[in-house]
Amino acid sequence: MNIKYLVFVAIAALSAFVMSCEVQQASYERTGVGGFIYDSATKVPITGASINVEPDNITVLSDSAGNYYMELKPPSSGGNYVLNVSADGYKNARRPIILWAGDTTARHNFAMFSDSQDVYVNFNIIVTDYVNGYSSSALDLYNLAAVQDTLWTRRDARFRASDQTNTIYKILTGWDFSTGYGYKTRFSNPIGTYTRNEFDTLSTVFGGRPFDPNGDFPSDFTNDFNIPSSPNMVYCYYLLGRNSYYGEPKVFGLIRIADAYYDTNLGLNVVVVDLKVNRKGNNYFNLY
Repeated sequence: MNIKYLVFVAIAALSAFVMSCEVQQASYERTGVGGFIYDSATKVPITGASINVEPDNITVLSDSAGNYYMELKPPSSGGNYVLNVSADGYKNARRPIILWAGDTTARHNFAMFSDSQDVYVNFNIIVTDYVNGYSSSALDLYNLAAVQDTLWTRRDARFRASDQTNTIYKILTGWDFSTGYGYKTRFSNPIGTYTRNEFDTLSTVFGGRPFDPNGDFPSDFTNDFNIPSSPNMVYCYYLLGRNSYYGEPKVFGLIRIADAYYDTNLGLNVVVVDLKVNRKGNNYFNLY
């Protein structure tokens, strides 16, 4: 084999590599869904997770970096889909989404929870101001994620302005009394201010005694907080709606309001929260 042939092979291989990268990047400009699958506790990417979309019944696997992508063709009026994610050793995740024809790729990341644990945590969850029903202005406090406001079957709490100037906000129950949609969530009085490290190691509240669902959670909302601010305030919450209406076990959690600010890129006020939940109803919130 002569030198010219070696150079040609090398150039051809490089061209093929570049073209494959361009195709992969271009695919993210098409209408579809993609994101990142990772372990909720360690934040390590999960390789080989199965992502299936209903009703198209398309399945892809996450790559070695935990990323996935699939192209979809929703109708011009918008399409309702459900993402189902499964991985060995983790609880299955399910998320309804809406896609519109002509949109670029919708990003949906999944923090997967181990099969063997009762306590789950997720930090730095960004919730945006309410603009319309498709704003990520709500929280799924069971699965520890920000969700669109229209997804009321996953909405345990909402991020809303308390005044007309959009500088004072609160977190309030997911139940909308005017529409009857969303889950009811009850909040405790503030239990104190905690730094991120202090919250990470916070294992029990109320002296470690069992929770009193009727007495420990007097409010449908947290205290008001200003934007911008970094309140670091922590509350307990009780997922009353999931327990009362759907027969799920009593679930209690902790929410820390870590930061609140105006995001110039989004043009919206946002709040950043840290969450812990015990799905067995116990007053214990450490992973280990």
